[in-house]
Amino acid sequence: MKEFFYLIFAFLSSAAVVYMLLTWLQELPKSASRRRYIHFNEEMPSGLPGMVIFPASLIGGCLAVAVLLENNISDFVVKLSMQLIGAGAILIYLFGLLDDLIGLRHRVRYMLQFVVALSFPCCNLYINNLCGFCGIAELSFFCGSLITVLLVMMIFSALFVLERSSAFCISLPIIVLLVYCGVFFLWELPLFYITCMAVVGALVSFLLFRKINLVAESKSFHIGSSGSLFVATIISYFALKSSMINEHVILSNKEGFAITVALLFLPCADLLRVLLCRLLHKKNTKQNQRLFLYDKLKAMHISGNMASTLQLAFYVVFLMIDAIFIAWEINVTWMVITNIMLFSLVNIWIPNPDFADESHKRKRILFCDNTLWGLVNFRGDVIRYFVSRGYEVYVVAPEKEDKQMRVDIPEKVTFIPIVMGRTSTSPLNDLRYFISLWKIYGWVQPDYCFHYTIKPNIYGSIVASLRGVPTTTAMVAGLGYVFNSRSVSAFVARILYKIGLKFTDYLFVLNEGNRLLILEKGLCTEKKTILLRGGEGIDIHKFPVFPNSPTMPVTFTFVGRVLYDKGYAEFIEAAEIVKAQYPETKFEIWGSLDPQFPNAVPLHTLQYDVGRNLVAYKGFTQNISDVYNRSGIIVVIPSYHEGMNRALMEACSVGKPIICSRIHGCMEMVLEGQNGYTVPTRDGQALADAMLRYIRLSEDEKLRMSEMSRSLAENRFSIESVIEEYKKIVNQSSISFS
Repeated sequence: MKEFFYLIFAFLSSAAVVYMLLTWLQELPKSASRRRYIHFNEEMPSGLPGMVIFPASLIGGCLAVAVLLENNISDFVVKLSMQLIGAGAILIYLFGLLDDLIGLRHRVRYMLQFVVALSFPCCNLYINNLCGFCGIAELSFFCGSLITVLLVMMIFSALFVLERSSAFCISLPIIVLLVYCGVFFLWELPLFYITCMAVVGALVSFLLFRKINLVAESKSFHIGSSGSLFVATIISYFALKSSMINEHVILSNKEGFAITVALLFLPCADLLRVLLCRLLHKKNTKQNQRLFLYDKLKAMHISGNMASTLQLAFYVVFLMIDAIFIAWEINVTWMVITNIMLFSLVNIWIPNPDFADESHKRKRILFCDNTLWGLVNFRGDVIRYFVSRGYEVYVVAPEKEDKQMRVDIPEKVTFIPIVMGRTSTSPLNDLRYFISLWKIYGWVQPDYCFHYTIKPNIYGSIVASLRGVPTTTAMVAGLGYVFNSRSVSAFVARILYKIGLKFTDYLFVLNEGNRLLILEKGLCTEKKTILLRGGEGIDIHKFPVFPNSPTMPVTFTFVGRVLYDKGYAEFIEAAEIVKAQYPETKFEIWGSLDPQFPNAVPLHTLQYDVGRNLVAYKGFTQNISDVYNRSGIIVVIPSYHEGMNRALMEACSVGKPIICSRIHGCMEMVLEGQNGYTVPTRDGQALADAMLRYIRLSEDEKLRMSEMSRSLAENRFSIESVIEEYKKIVNQSSISFS
């Protein structure tokens, strides 16, 4: 009778450990949810809770042996650890945990499973006798090893697939391990049946915790890769141990082998059927994943819990029938034939989902940027277009800490916030960002990815390619700091840029100068490069025309981030020169301070210039009418480098004359002398001369400049042309939603 107490204590010990660990995990702080926001800790699927199964099973088994068998605990730990290592459980558990944390590609996971499966025959544990199945008895080491590796691989794959049906994924191993516990109990192998019961205790406690704590339907609470792969390794070990002919066997080897066949037939047969469908019909992976028995049941419009229950019922029925064969000592071959016939009838009764019509399948598009504000404001029209066409749209970006730069997420768009050191050069921060992107892309599984700015272009493109995203596009808004700076960080950025862009399918550039530089530096091939001649475009209809008369006094308005690279010093120098001749002339700056960015203007410098009455600092605004709804406004952008300056496009749209640097990304917005002037970069005197030239124009000439700006915007900067380029990329491998 004391053996039963051994089992109960092992069960309760591992169950208690699981419950305590899960309680601790559940109490970890979580981010507060917000409307249409997704946070890792709350919404994203995570198998981390499953990591408690292995340590709980080990602790429960050790306690049971130490306390009740009165053995030396160190001896048991050594024995058990050797067997676990021999079976590859520790290795597979660690990699499963890594898969839960960051996600691993299928190829990596399959290679690891193969290594673990190969470790069994290397440890002299393999099926060496088929006990008369198909008339085959003894097997050579080579044949037995081959069958062993294939069987273990099928067990791994079957349980991993079942992970999506969490209830069945837990219930099936419980039944299997309980049967093996009984077998080893009859064979008087206490180490094995106590280990079985310890794992059962961990699984039962995990299942009860889900129910008691009302997390049964939670996407973030399932057994995960670490749990499912560890359990698969344990089951594989016991399956081989019970099937192999050795001196420990008390029951006939025929019964041991038959029990293993009965326990593993249904999940392995389901896996083989799907693989056969994949070979015969050449369906894609995602479709074939939906051909498993659990998914076929769900396709009949029943709940996931009901599908798991029915699947478990089928499994129990198969076991009961097989038990009759084993009890009557009927040949294993006839048992397998009967199982195949029953399995075929079940699959005939439950038809495959119809994948003939894929036109209703919603494609997923992911946009990734270094700020949410820039993503929504500069690409908002593109995002809203794809939403209106039926696509699932996700945006990934960090939020600005500045409340002024908070934006509303477009309707029906899922925002996934991410932590990113936009200007950080820390490899650790970049690694965290890379891992976060890896998790997000693995969960979203987008069909198309669009990346903007340096780090999303580099790391996002690499992650998308490794994750198997069909189409990846990057956009180079400007190459100024990366290629003009001689700093170490800029040098590293150039190398990473060259590497990252190798993983993208297309590259958007906003001006001819950047296109030529990219081709010259070998960052991208000409075939993959797409020039958006009108920049990222704007919706002209959203910009009302603000009359620019009367034009006195003249106000020269600097719009953009307050950076030296934006021509701040030249703007101040020009203000000094112009004000000396026309004191009534006004100078103002609209834009955000960006102290973390290289070459940012310090606050004390700006305050000093404001104190000298050279300029007025207006701060940041999202309402363009605050900037342009006055007469006499001339927008000035003396920037050193640009992709395609949006402030200038907006200025043209509302009918304001402009003065800008003679560089690509700016001069495209200017018809010299007709709607403004261009000046050399880093030349405050030339900038002042252009300002004085404008001041001295007649009222009629100034008004004609305003009219020409609006006309230029209507002809060059239409958002429709930009959307057409996006559509070309998407429609190459997409269905039409029209």
